[in-house]
Amino acid sequence: MRSKHADISVATVKGSRLYQEDRWVNACIKLRTIPHGLGRLLGVMDGHGGISAAEKVANNLEASFVEALRRNHGAVDKALTETVKRLNEITYNDETGTTLSITYIPDDENRAYVAILGDSPVIIQGHDCRIYLGPIHNVRCNPPELKAAFRKGACYYQDYIFDPRDRSRGLQMSRSLGDCHLVRILNRRPEIFTVTLGEGSFVLLGTDGLFDPLDLRVQKIVRAINAGSNAKDLVKDALRGETQDNATAILWRNSRVSRRDG
Repeated sequence: MRSKHADISVATVKGSRLYQEDRWVNACIKLRTIPHGLGRLLGVMDGHGGISAAEKVANNLEASFVEALRRNHGAVDKALTETVKRLNEITYNDETGTTLSITYIPDDENRAYVAILGDSPVIIQGHDCRIYLGPIHNVRCNPPELKAAFRKGACYYQDYIFDPRDRSRGLQMSRSLGDCHLVRILNRRPEIFTVTLGEGSFVLLGTDGLFDPLDLRVQKIVRAINAGSNAKDLVKDALRGETQDNATAILWRNSRVSRRDG
């Protein structure tokens, strides 16, 4: 299942927010001399407190991944880990913050490699028609992540974690980039997993304005995609639900699957 059979749609809206803090990446990777060097790199970033961190990640994601993939001779999981490490270095002193969800789909392998830091969900329909949902690093709905934050010294109040040294600014996420004021209590390492793809597969990356981490509406979204909805349709549906947040969707799927134009 090569990229020539893939259909990719992207949509983003500001919603009712004053500013658009979401960013996204849809890049064609062309490293012809290494395994897995040809493929599609997708990424979404949900910025908070401003756009600086999300903007830096969006501007540096492709180049950082290409260099890491080359350095690791096509080992995608290692390249994703190094990519996030490099992006953390770039945003380390930013007071603003961002989530990061990345998916890489090589042309020479029926597999999606995913790295997640934060609560921008990734939903994948695998070759076996099972639905795979990426981890959500939000302390409201992920008790192990809250416990891990406690071990780093975090305190918790009204669904937010804080650094006890500065209780003026908290965060619902246990992992993010930027947010330098929370450096002592945040985890900067992504969770990485892979899913085998088939002809009926799709990969959806979205910011949490598309679906709240506590109520992902996964089955509704899966039904809509399998009925032909594209990223624009999904974002429109989020707006009809009166989302209060920016909403971004990137949808990759086999172009053999029936669909309607957006």
